[in-house]
Amino acid sequence: MNTSDTQKQENIIISPQTISSSQTEQNALPQQKAFDSKSQQICPFCHTRTLQDYFFCQNCGSKLKQKPLSVSIGKQITVYLVSILLPPLGYIWGYKYLRQEGTIAKKIGIAAIILTTVSIILSLWATQSLVNSINQALNKQMAPYQNLGY
Repeated sequence: MNTSDTQKQENIIISPQTISSSQTEQNALPQQKAFDSKSQQICPFCHTRTLQDYFFCQNCGSKLKQKPLSVSIGKQITVYLVSILLPPLGYIWGYKYLRQEGTIAKKIGIAAIILTTVSIILSLWATQSLVNSINQALNKQMAPYQNLGY
């Protein structure tokens, strides 16, 4: 080998760090632009940077935040019917909607809690009225037998 061949080989040899850093820079450029244009968050599990809109980490798949609940008319009707017909469950759904960020979701949560409370009060009042009427009917039927002396 002559000296010119050796010089050519030295110029061709590139260290692995140089290759990996240049590849990383090229691969990171589109993602970096995305991170610059939107806010970012860091995954608490693998510490990878992700976009703020993501519900799951694109690297490890862990859950980053809760998916927002639906505020469609059909879902609202379902929540309100459950609040009225199955009162304790209305508190659970109302609490879930209250924890959401949107004002519409919070209003749905407040309405569900109010409907649940009204439904429970009406149920208790109806139950008390039923028990009182049954008690009065039994007392009326038992009145002739109270003076027998047993």
